[in-house]
Amino acid sequence: MTEDGGAQDDGPPHPGARLREVKAGLGLSEQALADRLGCGRGEVAELLNARRRLTVVWALRLAQGLGEDPRLWLRLQMERDLWEAGWRDAAPSDAALDL
Repeated sequence: MTEDGGAQDDGPPHPGARLREVKAGLGLSEQALADRLGCGRGEVAELLNARRRLTVVWALRLAQGLGEDPRLWLRLQMERDLWEAGWRDAAPSDAALDL
């Protein structure tokens, strides 16, 4: 996995990459972002570093704390999840899904 949460062959970025951009644009530290979102700095760090999936609860938390549509965050995670599952612009085979 690359530093921006993408895989080596440049799949869709993890939502943490977008959150890093937003955090930088607002000039927030990890702690300030965590305070704004009402969570711990460790949780924010995990999301920023692509070690935590973005859930519906997180999407709502980000929407409330940052004023962005929760669907944006969920779409980013969905695209990442589909890519990690083997979906590449066409339906994957059952073998690719490891069912």
